[in-house]
Amino acid sequence: MMSRLKRILSRWRGGVMMVWLFVLDSLAAGPMFFLAWLKTTNLTLQIALTALSVLLTVGVIAIAWWYYRKWPPIRRFFKTPKHVKVWWFGGAALMVGQAWLPWGEMPHNQLVINRLLYWAPGMAIIVVVLGPMLEEFIFRGIFFRRLLPVVSRWQTGLVGVLISALIFGSLHGSLLIWRSWSYVLAGVILANTYLITADLRSSIVLHMLNNLISVLLFFI
Repeated sequence: MMSRLKRILSRWRGGVMMVWLFVLDSLAAGPMFFLAWLKTTNLTLQIALTALSVLLTVGVIAIAWWYYRKWPPIRRFFKTPKHVKVWWFGGAALMVGQAWLPWGEMPHNQLVINRLLYWAPGMAIIVVVLGPMLEEFIFRGIFFRRLLPVVSRWQTGLVGVLISALIFGSLHGSLLIWRSWSYVLAGVILANTYLITADLRSSIVLHMLNNLISVLLFFI
């Protein structure tokens, strides 16, 4: 009993690592916040601070990649479906569709991103490319490999998907705001994609596609 408890507690140290990586990700965006605060259109400064923010984010991704690679792939109770592309495109349709639902008040996280995109357009590189990579390493890859390495039955997978999605949603905005639940729904879709395909690249591409559409709609 004690050995089992110790094993569970040791796994949950991975949860601390997830939050720490998310904090580092936010700090890496610091130069973009500085640009938004300056409200400057100086091209040289824009390029310099954008490059700094990109480099810092790549550094955090490297840390997440190292930690993710430390642990073996999850063991699932099911095989990858034959028609996995159908599952993936279904997930893509759901990801895009949920963005159009009448969620109500915009969460603080989205307001901040919109402000950064307006005053620091280079933020689009992080939002569309680097951010999805890092968040998939944290909330899908590290979460399942470190906290839930064995999915022995569908109930276990369901619990894992829901917990992963709730952590993802709560770190993007207060769940007291109805629209923040759009992040939870996106987290469910992304975690489900990862479990079905057993390939983190599938959820990364899906996440990138979702963010790309959001950024394009903002600039349009």
